[in-house]
Amino acid sequence: MSCLPPVILTLAAALTLFPLTGRAVEETVSGPVFIGSLGELRQRVLDYNWSIQAKIMEYEIRRRTEAAAQGAFDPLLQARYNYEDTARPNTVEQRRSLSGIPTLVEQNHLWSSSLETLTPLGGKLGLTASVSEFQNNLQRITTGGFGATGRKETVSFVGVHFRQPLLKDAGRKTATAAIRVAACETEQAWQEFRRQLMVSVSSAELSYWNVYGAARQADYMQESLKVARSMVTDAEAKAGAGKGAPVEVVTAQAGVEERTARLTMARLRLSEAKTVLAGFCGVSVTDGFEVSTTAPPPPNKVTPDVQNGLARAMETNPDYLGKLAEKDAEVVRAEFMKNQKLPQLDFTASYGLNGLGTDLERSSNDIEDRDFDAWGLGLEFKMPLGNREARNRYAAALARLKRAEGTVSDVRQQLGNAVDNAVEKVVGTRSTLGSYYRGVALNQQVLNSRLVDLKEGKADIRRVLEADDDLNQSKVNAVSGLIQHRQALLEYELATGQVLDNRGISISKEELAEKTKLLVKQQKITEKQYEEYLGAVREVLEVK
Repeated sequence: MSCLPPVILTLAAALTLFPLTGRAVEETVSGPVFIGSLGELRQRVLDYNWSIQAKIMEYEIRRRTEAAAQGAFDPLLQARYNYEDTARPNTVEQRRSLSGIPTLVEQNHLWSSSLETLTPLGGKLGLTASVSEFQNNLQRITTGGFGATGRKETVSFVGVHFRQPLLKDAGRKTATAAIRVAACETEQAWQEFRRQLMVSVSSAELSYWNVYGAARQADYMQESLKVARSMVTDAEAKAGAGKGAPVEVVTAQAGVEERTARLTMARLRLSEAKTVLAGFCGVSVTDGFEVSTTAPPPPNKVTPDVQNGLARAMETNPDYLGKLAEKDAEVVRAEFMKNQKLPQLDFTASYGLNGLGTDLERSSNDIEDRDFDAWGLGLEFKMPLGNREARNRYAAALARLKRAEGTVSDVRQQLGNAVDNAVEKVVGTRSTLGSYYRGVALNQQVLNSRLVDLKEGKADIRRVLEADDDLNQSKVNAVSGLIQHRQALLEYELATGQVLDNRGISISKEELAEKTKLLVKQQKITEKQYEEYLGAVREVLEVK
């Protein structure tokens, strides 16, 4: 049941996951791009990383779905009109009841309207009004009343009806279950958006550090090549003067060739690292992409602490908060399915006023006078025998809830391990980095000493090249240690959910929702509208 927080796995394998986390927006404007600092890199990632924009759209979908669920409480207005033109032959029985008329001919106009709404307790309250205008051949033979002249009859009705579930579907929690589930899913989408922001920014930064490391290694190889070439020059001069052995020239030349090959490979690794970083920035290297790595960014201000870090993770880690929201949704579903096991017992009530006249005005007078009122009360009971569907759906809901609770516990445990491991890595890499730097200083002293010895004839070129190799390797180890330390800090920030706060990247749900309102103004969103929307989102994602 292990589920190590995906952000940790993503960071640890950032280069492997590049095709998933670093897709560029296809509509990105081509042209050279220069990244001069980590701040510029972060802003570029926020502006052009498609994975972030996809999560924004997913959050908007969930937010709109939640708003749609709230529409269950919107009043429903219905209106209907029917015209009936009927000619019907009557049976003997029908003729006896219709004064011997062999054929019934009628033309009727029927109007009706209703307004129905769902109450917070799950009941349905409705208002109904109807007008029926009847005209037929029976009215011409009526011996008394207003129909004797053959005039039409107008029947009107105004009433209210109410149905309140007492068991199944009763109560505020049941009535609002769909809304609460949608709200939990919206929260999940929000946390996924935050997670993608953190993953994209962190992975891009790690890619930047890989570029920095590759650039430094290329610089070290260039410096080492210069040393080897100087050895060739010195060896050839001494051999020409008869003061040095030919083998010294060959040894120096071998050192040059070996370092030339290493420099070529270092430059290739640098090119590959830049290509990966360009993907996070949404730019093609063929359009021109350069990144400044002449000086490392300032040290990270994060102070790792297991207890404080774990407490912070419980408050801000998107993986944990997303799983909490998922569990909350399953709690709501389980509560709802438990209610659905109950039998259906509804209380019904209705009250109405009837009117009849030769026209609407006279028919309405009966309603105003309340001469013909009608009301009723009742109970309705329904229950499927066996009730297997409801019982099994409830059992499934409990199983999903148990799974969600287990996932939350597992993520909490994994976060604790991730924070503890990250703190140890930060402390360990920091200590190791200090040792690497001291090793560089000592190996530099050794090389300087060997160069002096070479001038004084106390050492040969091979020993100088060996010292240069040791210095170069110690420098490579130092820059690798620096990258490992930065990666450990990123892992700690990811585990504790501090990536965005520590970089001044902030956006609220309200700000994001405000920027996405334009998406529903038209049924079809044009490319220009979509680009304008993305531009608006980029404004609120501006690095502070």
